[in-house]
Amino acid sequence: MALGGIVGSRNLYRVLVCRLLHAPCLFFERTPTGRILSRLSEDTSTVDLVLPFTVRSMINTVLAATSTVFVIAFVSPMSLVSLPPLVIVYFFVQVIING
Repeated sequence: MALGGIVGSRNLYRVLVCRLLHAPCLFFERTPTGRILSRLSEDTSTVDLVLPFTVRSMINTVLAATSTVFVIAFVSPMSLVSLPPLVIVYFFVQVIING
């Protein structure tokens, strides 16, 4: 998890600096240096601090949901009959309606 955060942070910072160096001179005349540095450090901080916890939370949720389905299927195999319609409804609500 830490290695993924480091790689993600490096890639983001590399892209940000590359785009910053290719910005027109007018951008640097109108934008204070402190605002540029603040933006770079804020984006890097978000990747370093928030993203690992979000990914860990997502992994925990997926594992909890998968283990719940396995336990329900083990205890009551007939419950698997209702699983495909529920997946279709979930897909419809999440992908089609929410866009």
